[in-house]
Amino acid sequence: MDPYSIFGRIATLWFRPLAAWISNAATAAFGALGVEGWYRVPVPWRWGWSTGIAGALFLLVTALAAARGRLYCNTICPVGTLLGWLARRARWQLQLAPSRCRKCARCLEVCKAQCVDLRRQALDFSRCVLCFNCLTICPEQAVRFARRPCSEAASEPVSKPVANAARRSFLMQLTGLLVWGPALLRGRRAAASAPGVQLPAPPTAPVQAAVPATPPGSLGLRHFLRHCTACGLCVTVCPTRVLQPAGWEAGGAGLMRPRMDYPRAFCNYDCHRCGEVCPTGAIRPLPPEEKKLTKIGEAELTLDRCVVVSQGTDCAACSEHCPTQAVTTKPYRDHLRVPDLHPELCIGCGACEYACPVRPVRAIVVRGWAEHGRAEKWKETPPPRLPGTEDFPF
Repeated sequence: MDPYSIFGRIATLWFRPLAAWISNAATAAFGALGVEGWYRVPVPWRWGWSTGIAGALFLLVTALAAARGRLYCNTICPVGTLLGWLARRARWQLQLAPSRCRKCARCLEVCKAQCVDLRRQALDFSRCVLCFNCLTICPEQAVRFARRPCSEAASEPVSKPVANAARRSFLMQLTGLLVWGPALLRGRRAAASAPGVQLPAPPTAPVQAAVPATPPGSLGLRHFLRHCTACGLCVTVCPTRVLQPAGWEAGGAGLMRPRMDYPRAFCNYDCHRCGEVCPTGAIRPLPPEEKKLTKIGEAELTLDRCVVVSQGTDCAACSEHCPTQAVTTKPYRDHLRVPDLHPELCIGCGACEYACPVRPVRAIVVRGWAEHGRAEKWKETPPPRLPGTEDFPF
């Protein structure tokens, strides 16, 4: 419900694809005019739970703003609740003089925050945004901006916004109970598991991750869920688009938070842009060398699904794309080679899963770790030298 995170998700999932689509539509026109620096770009739009939720929130906030002004800000938004708590204790406030007011309702028509109560002839300053529309339009000058006495400032506000505060509390508790409660318990149970524990999947069921893999620098699932506000900045800057907002596939605890979409992309071995832009510390920036050894998960191979075994054809796509040599090949029958895993070298980047051609369930997948670990560094061994070729090996 945070407004900054909501805007970030809307901009990432709707405004940015729209801008890319408009840019691509104008490419031909700019090319005809001789503009060489204008080219087509991929439109980063994908329909799903995250896109639908972001669109629904955008429509909700827009509809509430058009119909009832700042109703969302005054009743649901946590930032508005905090600012209202501070505003009720302000020394300088707008005040309505009942002796001068004749209830013409002009101030009520122009109030952006709907904080004017003509029945009691009072102002709820906790909702006021100080636009001063009521002060300028009042023909009787019944509204003034003045300093409240210390005794009055310490007392309860005239409008007594108890019902407003209770409504905010009720809405927030109801939302948390219905949406976040059950799935958050499941996420905490998964995060409490030991690092590196992998849950075995049934032989006939699709391979599922023990816990969702979180970006390098997030330390683990518990830290990530506690600090991430789902603002979408990491999703925006990710060069491979492996970070995508999660829908219900990650449970309620991970709703709209970034997830590693390994079937569609992989984590770039030399990149850590997500940690550089994260504003909350949910993804901490890592030096390049440390990032290359941060273990966010581990690859798991189901050899029976591999095309080398099931179809008798050569592949080796996973070993060719692995940046840490955690996946190599070993001899198999008919002069073929099958994948061979070295878990101690795997960092869980997902390059092997992305490259695997097996569908619908890949032969090699990455299982996330609840707590991140550290992989061993691959040591390149030089090729053996033949006797008598020390000077000229050819």
